[in-house]
Amino acid sequence: PFFRQGVVSVANPYGAQAGARILEEGGNAIDAAVAVAYALNVVEPQSAGIGGGGFMMIHLARTGETFAIDSRERAPAGATSSMFVGLNFTQASTSGISVGVPGMVRGTALAIEKWGRLPFAHVLAPAIKLADEGFAATPRFVSSPGCTNPASRARVYPETANYFCPGGTAIAVGTIVRNEPLASTFRKIATEGPDAFYTGEIAQAIVAGQQRISTGG
Repeated sequence: PFFRQGVVSVANPYGAQAGARILEEGGNAIDAAVAVAYALNVVEPQSAGIGGGGFMMIHLARTGETFAIDSRERAPAGATSSMFVGLNFTQASTSGISVGVPGMVRGTALAIEKWGRLPFAHVLAPAIKLADEGFAATPRFVSSPGCTNPASRARVYPETANYFCPGGTAIAVGTIVRNEPLASTFRKIATEGPDAFYTGEIAQAIVAGQQRISTGG
């Protein structure tokens, strides 16, 4: 979508719309980029989201500074050099043993706080709306989970299997997909800040979920 003084370019149209909306509401490029990132969590969860991390390169036109925020995942404090010994690739890559601490929420909140124009909650609003009201499933969304593959990551949990592959089959292109639990998580992060993701009920649920697939429960 075109903006009066620029353009938002994203591989997914819903992400582009989220960024353009934030620009139209007075945000700068950093606000728009963060809005895009959270929108992609809704419409392309296999590629982006609060369970992962990333980098953001920032150029400040006013000062000429260029720098990057590194919010890639980090190994847990309990990680050891021998933790993968004896495991095959599938066991290692789909179990909780291989999980890193996600950095996206902390990194994006930092970018907004220091260099954005709008409040963090405002920037998350487009993604919350997408998750709440739904979006038309794209070909990429329906093909990525690999519903016919028993070893698909989408089928590791019954919850993800029911979301991505209801009844064991892929969702039809164009089907309206909603994700109210994700919208609720975004709202909590928006109102309470990034600490809400790294402590309390969300963090405890993440740990419990990884323990389920680490132990086969």
